[in-house]
Amino acid sequence: MGFLTKQIEAKFFYLKNHRVLFLFIPILFGFWSYLLGQDRNADLFNYHLYNAFAFLNNKDQIDFGVAGLQGFFNPLIDIPYYLLINSLKPQWVAFIMGTINGLIFILIYKIIETCLSNFKAKLKKNIILFLAIAGCLTPNFLAGLGNSMGDNVTALFGLSSVLIILLNWKRLDQNRYLSLGIAGLIIGLATGLKLTNAAYALALCLGLFFCYPSTYKNKLKLSFIFGVFVLLGISITGGFWYLKMWHLYQNPFFPSLSNIFPNEYFTQDPFYAGHTTKTFGPKTIVEFFLWPFISTIDYHRSGRGLIHQILWPLIYCSLMYITYLKYAAKKKLNNISADDTKINFILTFILIGYVSHVLVFSIQRYNVTTEVLTPFVLFLCILKFKPIEDGWALSKKLIIANILIVLLGGFGTWGHTGFKSPLINANLPHIKNPEKTVVIIPERNSPASWLVTAFPKEVSFYRLNLLPNSENHFKSFLSKERREIYVIFYGFYNWRIDNIKKWNEILDRAHLLRSHKSCELTEDFIKKVHFRGKIIFNETQKNKCLLALRDDDNINSEELNNSILNNYQLLLMKDNIKINKNLCELRSATFGNKNWRYFWCPTIK
Repeated sequence: MGFLTKQIEAKFFYLKNHRVLFLFIPILFGFWSYLLGQDRNADLFNYHLYNAFAFLNNKDQIDFGVAGLQGFFNPLIDIPYYLLINSLKPQWVAFIMGTINGLIFILIYKIIETCLSNFKAKLKKNIILFLAIAGCLTPNFLAGLGNSMGDNVTALFGLSSVLIILLNWKRLDQNRYLSLGIAGLIIGLATGLKLTNAAYALALCLGLFFCYPSTYKNKLKLSFIFGVFVLLGISITGGFWYLKMWHLYQNPFFPSLSNIFPNEYFTQDPFYAGHTTKTFGPKTIVEFFLWPFISTIDYHRSGRGLIHQILWPLIYCSLMYITYLKYAAKKKLNNISADDTKINFILTFILIGYVSHVLVFSIQRYNVTTEVLTPFVLFLCILKFKPIEDGWALSKKLIIANILIVLLGGFGTWGHTGFKSPLINANLPHIKNPEKTVVIIPERNSPASWLVTAFPKEVSFYRLNLLPNSENHFKSFLSKERREIYVIFYGFYNWRIDNIKKWNEILDRAHLLRSHKSCELTEDFIKKVHFRGKIIFNETQKNKCLLALRDDDNINSEELNNSILNNYQLLLMKDNIKINKNLCELRSATFGNKNWRYFWCPTIK
């Protein structure tokens, strides 16, 4: 570990002026995003594309529930990605999104630099650079690199607010309305775009109150001013949507917080009841206090993505030890810099931000804003009870260990596929009168909304059984001036065929299929790694062998699609919808280079 640390310092941290990296590192993340390929996360399929498409084309007037419950989220955050993907080649979009995400490096660097302005240590600039790079190599940031979920993008807002407060720390009393106004407005804008950022707005507000060096009266005033501007920011990006949801459902955050704003469909929050209490998050008070360890060991408890990192448990242990030293052992803690109040502000922000998310969301990927600062925070915690040189040596070892865990399998992306322009291609049916056509989506949860964006905007779509007690709503919807009614649902496509074809091309280019010896080596290798394929020897072809589907992956697609069609015919009869099975068509669609099949069925009146 010590040798690796010295090599990193010797090879990379020799730059006298780190500002050149402010350009280089964001571009590097842009290329990283490009190499990952086309984003195809489940939320993009489900609502990120559709919400922007619906908003820009007033589809809310003729559609209902197409993107599921998430279709009621504020669409403003999805519009930039939608416009980019429909204006540029997907490769450029991936690069641009990755580069924008990479700007987080600059903010982390400046936050650390500002906090350590009075820090007296050798190689201070190298320490700052190391911690900033380590912050960008945390798992949730890397998992969401370049994608459309918005966690990395809104983290830019939260970190900008932190930086503005720190830069004006000594002058908050003099220019409170300007500095606190801008900082509050920025995090408010993020919260209006994505409500999960409310935890960071709260953490900043309480951090000011607890840590700013002034009287309680003045601290309360500063926190109040900050909070007012947070609300102003929320009203700018989210106010129009909250008013609309209130008008339609008597709940500005519909369907979230329906336990506070009950309506005709929900009296409980469907997201909270369906996720946090049953699937994600601590279930007991003991689990709450052990949550950093539980969520690190069993990542399924805090989200659906592969995330492993050791920094949260290490920070937790360090804070417990600091508390013991200060209150039980009555020992004096080290002052890290001449102005330790900024350090305390960062520690308070991280602590409250993390705890708030555990209490309300418990989903790890929302923690990007705080998580990218965890290497710095661990360093600060260790310096509270160790001398600078010893503290830095220990911090380096722990942080490098975390980076290795992350890069060697400690995170998984939310899904990618190959690039193809345009992003969505669909073999659409001929629709004579789009403005008089209704298309029913029978599944409650299937991510069908991306496919809807390929249809003419005049076509009306309705998702069945999305909301409780919605039968009257459905009848009212069909009673509008619509004539032709169709049903759309997914068919089966054996994507393993495409996978085998791709790997055949790769192995052929590598000359691994052109001799008996190379074929045998390839066969041994795919058996060892349990690859879903098998080698077939064939002397009559140019290649001596080919990669083929395993027997258990040779699925009769026609038979399976007939079964799917029969099942939906029975399912729809429960809603008094009859489809003309003989006229149903199995059509093709692609998202990037991933193939899909969907059924298009006319109904019988």
